Amino acid sequence: MASILVLFGTGEGQTAKVAARIEDTLLGRGHDVTTVDVESLPADLDIETFDAILVGSSIHIGKHHEAVREFVDSNNEILNVRPTGFFQLSLSSAVDEPEQQAEAAQYVGQLPRGQAPRLVSGLPL
Repeated sequence: MASILVLFGTGEGQTAKVAARIEDTLLGRGHDVTTVDVESLPADLDIETFDAILVGSSIHIGKHHEAVREFVDSNNEILNVRPTGFFQLSLSSAVDEPEQQAEAAQYVGQLPRGQAPRLVSGLPL
């Protein structure tokens, strides 16, 4: 099976919970998963050794976690050649108000060039 990196940045711990749930699901499907908080990146972490990369970020005041933005920016080249997914958590995504959900969907446009996802979907919590 695939070797997958799940990297996340969290402000209040919710993104860490989602990353752990993703890890559990992927492990249950037989994948080799490494889950890392972007604030505690091991010095020897080589993202080129992973078959796929998932990056998660909390949203605070309309912005992605700063360390996640820095990670994506500094690893843009490898993220563009590996299967890569992004997930973000924001209160605007969780409410049942189309205007706020549309606003949250626009946050992904803040990612460095080349990393805009093809599909954006809000999930109720």
